Amino acid sequence: MLIQILIHDNGPMFNLDYLSYNITAIRTAVEAPNMNSIIERFIRTVREEALDNFILLNREQVARILAEYIQFYNAQRPSTLRGRLSGGR
Repeated sequence: MLIQILIHDNGPMFNLDYLSYNITAIRTAVEAPNMNSIIERFIRTVREEALDNFILLNREQVARILAEYIQFYNAQRPSTLRGRLSGGR
């Protein structure tokens, strides 16, 4: 799993030359904090529900865990947007 697109805010830590890594950078709108809140919550959820349960040893392991979790997240994890129903229902 290679990163192809990175959506980020205008923070100073994102002053990298993304093109040299074949990554397309998309900046969120200035003074639009709600744009970050959704992805930050998703990243926290992934970390708490998937990654924090393992001692991560290499990139392949992380990629495998993320692939399995994303499949679970989209198909089986209950969602408040769907009235607590899993994706398969």
